[in-house]
Amino acid sequence: MVPWRRIWRISQHLYRIIRKRGSSVEDELLRCEEFQISVAFITMGGVTPLLQTLKELEKKSIKGQILTTNYLNFSEPRALEKLNSLKNVTLKMYDVEAAGNGFRTKGYIFKKRRDLSDHHRKL
Repeated sequence: MVPWRRIWRISQHLYRIIRKRGSSVEDELLRCEEFQISVAFITMGGVTPLLQTLKELEKKSIKGQILTTNYLNFSEPRALEKLNSLKNVTLKMYDVEAAGNGFRTKGYIFKKRRDLSDHHRKL
């Protein structure tokens, strides 16, 4: 017998973690002047929550780079097309099959302008 209640609780927990991480990524994107994101695959479920933010960054000419892979061919073409349509985003795909080794990654880098006047006030 499958412990459905336990699976449901785990699902809820994972959903809260993903929502929290998503809002953190969104907050960082809104405060950066440049960004780099590296993820193993890209799906509409991952792109949709950030799409409005990415479009705002496009209007502000804030450049970004996104690196993904063809790991298990899990990336969704529609999601890749959405990202590729943004003028400020450079999208690249690492071919794990051609490289002969895996590259299952997840990383976020947000470049921010350092406000020295604020730094001096705090001292």
